[in-house]
Amino acid sequence: MRILALVVLAFVVGAVVGWGLAMGAYIVQTELFGAHDQDGGGAMAYGLVIGPAVGLGLGIVFAVLTALRLTSRPRSGAGR
Repeated sequence: MRILALVVLAFVVGAVVGWGLAMGAYIVQTELFGAHDQDGGGAMAYGLVIGPAVGLGLGIVFAVLTALRLTSRPRSGAGR
């Protein structure tokens, strides 16, 4: 049960971080590079499509890596 809870937590953290990275990329694109988003379509695309997609992907990666790390058995003689 502990492993399941940690995997779910890793997924949620990965999803939030992924969405935040996508929105950060949008902010960099508009503010630092001077791209003009006149009708707000870019913000809607990043906030409602690209952000959740990146969050889903990063959440899956975090969950898989956490599951693999928690379920792997230590090898005898490892680190010698």
